[in-house]
Amino acid sequence: MAEYNDGVLIGDWYEKIQQKQEVLNTYIRRKEKNLLLTQKTNAVKKNLLREVPLHVQPDGILRYGDTVQIVNPELKVALSNVIQFQDVFNIQNLAAGCVLSGSFDHTPCVRNVFRLVSMVPSDNEPKPLRFGDDFLLETLHDGSVPLYVQSEIPNMNFDTGITNHRKVKLTATRNTYCRWSILAYKKTEREDLLNCVVQANVPVRINHSASNQQLAVEPRLYDTLFDAMEHEITVHTYMDIHRFEKIENAWILFTPPPPRVKPEDSTLQHTDDQLSNE
Repeated sequence: MAEYNDGVLIGDWYEKIQQKQEVLNTYIRRKEKNLLLTQKTNAVKKNLLREVPLHVQPDGILRYGDTVQIVNPELKVALSNVIQFQDVFNIQNLAAGCVLSGSFDHTPCVRNVFRLVSMVPSDNEPKPLRFGDDFLLETLHDGSVPLYVQSEIPNMNFDTGITNHRKVKLTATRNTYCRWSILAYKKTEREDLLNCVVQANVPVRINHSASNQQLAVEPRLYDTLFDAMEHEITVHTYMDIHRFEKIENAWILFTPPPPRVKPEDSTLQHTDDQLSNE
């Protein structure tokens, strides 16, 4: 059946055609200027899912300047940056105010790899990270302004998360809310390990120095821009009935293990060294 019958005025028919043509022209103009939602979403994924390398330390000791993934070994999620749906039209790369989530995707990329940074801006030496020392977590995005992971202390205008705990966000300012420290996984070992070097891939607790609360993976899931459900990340210490921290506060600072040297390779290397010395 035709959309219009003989009783419809020809002017109304032309007006309908013009409206459809205007919608099409608007779509074409927005597409040419990369203003479509799908184009902006693809730009976000391209910027945040760009793979980046992780540092490999032969001795397994973490140092300032290392790039690591921060993974909850119990819940199998990695600390990751997120651009929320309502912000896609305004930003397509990481910016101050972006929140963090716990993602099941562990592929090292811009959104889930962080650099360990010293509290002293002029200190660029790769000194070992020690238990109890304050440090910063910096993102690896392509931007002129560095971004750091922070959690603000609640105030009148404070925006809490789904679980009513303190959100973890990015900031462009190095302030007291950006300070984090590593604690031993077990309470009974913390005093003994204070000032000892931190090993990679070992379960630890990550403490927010300003609030004395720990980085936590919340049990609730929510939908994100990356076509997957992810956990909310907050600063909150979960305790069991014995006053020990729970698995929500368990973390490892992951770096790839150093490559193993095969016995025949080491023998050849030793022979080459002898020949070169001769």
